Amino acid sequence: HDLNRGWSVRRVARTLDRPVSTEDRERADLVEALVPRLRGADNQTFVFDLHSTSSPSAPFLTLADTLDNRAYARLLGMPLVLGLEEQIDDAMLEYLGGFGPIALGVEAGQHDDPVSVDVHEAAIWMALVEAGCLARDTSLFDLAEAKRRIALARAGLPHVFEVVYRRCVEPGDGFTMDPGYHNFQRVSEGQRIAQTHEGPVLVPEDGWLFLPLYQELGDDAYFLVRPVRPVWLRISGVLRRLGTARILPLLPGVHRARERRDTYLVDRRIARCLVVQFFHLLGYRRVRGTPHVVVFRKQGSKD
Repeated sequence: HDLNRGWSVRRVARTLDRPVSTEDRERADLVEALVPRLRGADNQTFVFDLHSTSSPSAPFLTLADTLDNRAYARLLGMPLVLGLEEQIDDAMLEYLGGFGPIALGVEAGQHDDPVSVDVHEAAIWMALVEAGCLARDTSLFDLAEAKRRIALARAGLPHVFEVVYRRCVEPGDGFTMDPGYHNFQRVSEGQRIAQTHEGPVLVPEDGWLFLPLYQELGDDAYFLVRPVRPVWLRISGVLRRLGTARILPLLPGVHRARERRDTYLVDRRIARCLVVQFFHLLGYRRVRGTPHVVVFRKQGSKD
């Protein structure tokens, strides 16, 4: 199974107690190597989860939308993609982020593209400098060249995107992407981009194609993203620093979960307007559940 999934607290505990598969044993090794260091750190720690994609792609970063993650990620010069954790379950970066580090997923480009190696290398050097581990005038590498590589690979994309749609691969549906698509390609409502046993797959709305699947393994057929205007990030930062989340229990249809103070239940039959957007501004993510009650959990907290 996918080693990057299955990182819920319950699954990890079961893995440590009774590993079954190769991936279970690898997950247990990672937990034993990383978690004690995250728990015992005296200073700010940083986690970088390095990835590549099956389609051609400009580099980008994925992250839980905390202010610390956001501020640090912007220093690395790659587009940020927010909201992916709402669409996929139990990723490793989300689990490790619950222990308090700055945690970023670094997607460097297509699997077999040599440029992806260059981008990962440049990103790691830049990350070390921005974390204060290396001086900016270090002789170990050329900081200006690292920034140039990333800027060239980025190809002028907007600074921030949010995920607005996911199309999953159903067992036995024969999903196959049409050839020639790439990450961050603009697509239009009704455009054919793939095929299943039941017929063509059409894009449900205008957007930017994200992570189209060009490999046999994987449950995510593709996503759609859209750019986020910088003004909303500024508003979000102001609201969070002012502690606006304190008013959430006062809103109609909003109730704090009894067992978790970082979690709210929202009755959509009462709270109908801009609920998801408002919780996103305050740093909460949506947990998929029942159609009438929506669960939001503070990002950066343990699952």
